[in-house]
Amino acid sequence: MYLITEHSIVPIKAKEIALTQQVVDKRINQIEQLVADAYNTNVSELDVYYRDSDAKLMCCFLLHHLLNYSVGSIAKKYRIFPLFLKNKIQEHYKRCLQDSVFMDHVSGLKNAFLDKETLQPDLQNN
Repeated sequence: MYLITEHSIVPIKAKEIALTQQVVDKRINQIEQLVADAYNTNVSELDVYYRDSDAKLMCCFLLHHLLNYSVGSIAKKYRIFPLFLKNKIQEHYKRCLQDSVFMDHVSGLKNAFLDKETLQPDLQNN
């Protein structure tokens, strides 16, 4: 298994991830924080298993759309039924095509993430 860190590919052992249960991809934390800020909630609210809020579904959508994570892996992380999540992600794509306000909202989150992603290496060098 490999991890992309600071524009380089680093090999990691999947066993270590399973044992420590830590988030290895820091981009997940960035997306969670962006969504939490956009929806005026806490990042911890995104992990509540009994409540599938709009913020949680948007976070799942962005993880699938921007980082190409599979629906199954996202569903497992956020404790959502995979078929339900797949349908919600498809609804988000359809809504982006039909609703310009929603598309602007998604584009704003996407651009904010991409801007942070490009600025991140510059901040570490200074």
